[in-house]
Amino acid sequence: MRYAAVLAINAAFAAGCSTAPFERPENVELAQAAAIPRTLYIELEGEEFFGSYEEWREELTHTFERLRVCSAVMTGAPEQADLQLKVRIRFADRSSPPKIDAQGALLDFLAWSTVPLLSLWIPDIHLDPGIATDVSLVLSGKAKTPVAACEVRPPSLKTTQLERHHILSWSMAGALFVPPFVFGSPDPERIRQTIAARVRLETACGIAGVVKRAPVDGELLSGLEIRLDGGQRYLDYTASEDLMLIRLRLGDLRPVEVPHQRGSARFKVSLKKLLAGEPSPDSLLRIEAVGRKSGQRRSYSIRLDPEQAPEA
Repeated sequence: MRYAAVLAINAAFAAGCSTAPFERPENVELAQAAAIPRTLYIELEGEEFFGSYEEWREELTHTFERLRVCSAVMTGAPEQADLQLKVRIRFADRSSPPKIDAQGALLDFLAWSTVPLLSLWIPDIHLDPGIATDVSLVLSGKAKTPVAACEVRPPSLKTTQLERHHILSWSMAGALFVPPFVFGSPDPERIRQTIAARVRLETACGIAGVVKRAPVDGELLSGLEIRLDGGQRYLDYTASEDLMLIRLRLGDLRPVEVPHQRGSARFKVSLKKLLAGEPSPDSLLRIEAVGRKSGQRRSYSIRLDPEQAPEA
């Protein structure tokens, strides 16, 4: 009996170990891709569940930083952001029913038959949180040019009996007499408390992919990069055929206008004239690109420090 209990305990811990969202291949690949050269402002609306707006904004900001989505997330100046991200949180139109995890159910039975209380901690049911987010992304400016619009939902999450039901409930009492996976249908109020952080993280990773991979039509600049050469900083970029000039601004300093000369695929602009003294390396260089067509403008932002490789 003691040996069986040890097996059950080890199996329970093994069942709870799964690949963390940031370690999954798709998110590792996303983090390794270059950040988009723009700042972002996040606007939240809709249902305030699985966390408050403040908790959602904090999770989105942290995830965007971890996955290197953009130059920066603006917190209090939406008019200064290059992109506006609106996230509307709502109940999903349809949700999948709870699904028993085969391995979890087996471990459930093993633990329940040896140390019944241990089975309450074993992830055994895949649960659809029943949440959806409507995501829209637009370029800032008078035109508010739309970039992307889609629905993002978190995947089904593997849950335990303790996450699905309150400790003082009939389902919890019943788990002392039959394995917990029998009680797969959750208490909605309970799961909004226990798996809220996981739901926010999984949703934020999905939204991060949408933002970072969203194509922007009519780009005037691409391949923006800050390089150090001889102790001086330079802005490198590739220009479209429509580019006429760029304006560079650092903080509240007067912008520097740089006319565009055609005839080369890659351009290099010294920032010595713009940079007075030694600004903070995490300062943002604002770039306004002006095209030859009426109203053709695009705003970009890039950090002054040269691009660093992401942590392994």
